[in-house]
Amino acid sequence: MRFYKDIQNKLGISSATIHNWIKTGVIPACPKDGYDESDFLLLIDKIKNSEKRLRQGTNRTAKNDLTKSSLIASSVKDRLILKQVLKLKIDFDYSNDEILYVIAIILLQRKNLINLSLRRSKIVIKSSSPVFTKFLKQWVNSCRTDLTDLYRKLLVLDFPVNSVDYLGFVYESIRTLSEKAITGAFFTPSILTDDINIESDLRILDPCSGTGTLLLNSLSKNHNPSSIYLRDIDELALRIAKVNFVLFFNSVENLINTKKSDITDLQSPKGKFDVIISNPPYGAKYSDSKKKSIKKNFPSLKTSESFSIALFQSIKMLKPEGKLYFVLPESLMFVSAHSGIRKEIFSRNKSVYIKYYGKVFKGVMSPIIRLEIRKSGNEHQSEINNKVINFSDVNIRKNDYKPPYVLSQDEIEVLKRIQSIDSFYLKGKIKTCLGIVTGNNSKHLLGLDQDKNRNIAIYTGKELKPFKFTDPRFYIDFKPNKLQQAAKAEQYYSPKICYRFIANRPITLFDDQNNLVLNSINFFEILDERINPRALSAFLNSDIVAFIYRSMFNSTKVLKSHLEAIPIPINYYSNLEKLEQLYFQAKSNEDVMQELNTLCKTMYNL
Repeated sequence: MRFYKDIQNKLGISSATIHNWIKTGVIPACPKDGYDESDFLLLIDKIKNSEKRLRQGTNRTAKNDLTKSSLIASSVKDRLILKQVLKLKIDFDYSNDEILYVIAIILLQRKNLINLSLRRSKIVIKSSSPVFTKFLKQWVNSCRTDLTDLYRKLLVLDFPVNSVDYLGFVYESIRTLSEKAITGAFFTPSILTDDINIESDLRILDPCSGTGTLLLNSLSKNHNPSSIYLRDIDELALRIAKVNFVLFFNSVENLINTKKSDITDLQSPKGKFDVIISNPPYGAKYSDSKKKSIKKNFPSLKTSESFSIALFQSIKMLKPEGKLYFVLPESLMFVSAHSGIRKEIFSRNKSVYIKYYGKVFKGVMSPIIRLEIRKSGNEHQSEINNKVINFSDVNIRKNDYKPPYVLSQDEIEVLKRIQSIDSFYLKGKIKTCLGIVTGNNSKHLLGLDQDKNRNIAIYTGKELKPFKFTDPRFYIDFKPNKLQQAAKAEQYYSPKICYRFIANRPITLFDDQNNLVLNSINFFEILDERINPRALSAFLNSDIVAFIYRSMFNSTKVLKSHLEAIPIPINYYSNLEKLEQLYFQAKSNEDVMQELNTLCKTMYNL
């Protein structure tokens, strides 16, 4: 008999997706004794035939993600070469190992670093270094016995001999997006490290090195390869890295140190390092048992996210005067789940520099930062749009160890004044609820041409403007038991403050008309009758709150935790009548924003 787990494994989807499909009637619930084989196969065929559903399943795993390779070449020449490489890989079913091995020996041969000859169906390689020759033999032993035909086909291609990490470039291009998603590893653009200069006499580690791109763009030819240590979970990436550095130093005599290693394990290289530099994996896919093990081994971090573990481990391996450079998702600095590692970053006797880059990785939507930590001093700086801003521990500790996201030194001073004023918070004073999740909008949301008498208007984030809704675009036959997720009906039919979920600032209105809202809108009830919902909605719509939101949370989502952490000045209570008056005026289409902004700034003594 077959069960839900069999559907997950067959289609590469999560248990959450299975649950949603059952609730919304896409598939029947599994009988206690399971689906019989014929029903199971019919069910799989039904889902597979609905390709749109599989593509839109947001909880599907990387297993059913794009199976196409992601050519990242920028020049026409590179793209043509990579297309020919990819065609060989597909037509003859060559592995990534085999493709990269042959390109590696071609590059080494063209730089006269190895002697290569063909004997019958065998490639014979010699070099002046027995250690490097042995390394290449071990690599080829993991491949097919006969690669001579592939060698002849690739030999005619004009691979760039002097390009830094060309092998890594090829590897990144011929791997599928699924392969990258499983490990969380993506090719590192040189822009992230081209201003880093590492002195030549230092002991250096990259604990999640991949093919060595970061160091190849940061080192000079004067470095001693034997002082360079690379670690990674991907053995092929480490093989490529060893060849990369031979090409970089133009020598096979003195090799870098490479070792397959998982940064989430407790073991670390012996000794401390002067410099640690890395672009650790983001969002690597771990089994439930692996996640449990990671959380047990690193209890203070309260997360199994790979980049947090890599950073935590690396800080411990730094020498007292050492320096660390990490390329990381910007979310590490602002998402509550990463507060444990932020506390470690900003602990005493560390100086921190954060450089914001925005979105730089192909195929990855996350904005990126470069984090620099010096194990001495207590000076913190951030760089945004080429402006360097100083900030202090006080700014951090008062905000769950989130650094201020400000655009000038003047903004830091404004934030300091805001954080120093007597304030209260919404935590414990509001009850938040989520908007409706239908599970299938095309099925449940009805257009304006439907029977409005039988159906109820439902609003989305697009219709929520400051102070009021615009006309609804959809109606719904509201039956909560048929929907994927919905609060109790009485919660929608109670007075509430609605706010747009996807936004970089609070955009709110007070709803006392019992309106239904989709999940692009969330809402909260006020539990403290002193607060006055209309006054609060007006206050939250002000520009000074938008500034607080950006500088403290730097988020494109409005979360409950953010709303509860906004410092509201105590003198808000003495301005309730004026705030409420401005709310009514705004709802009547009067332009009150200038007056509202002036009032709210005055409340902070600005």
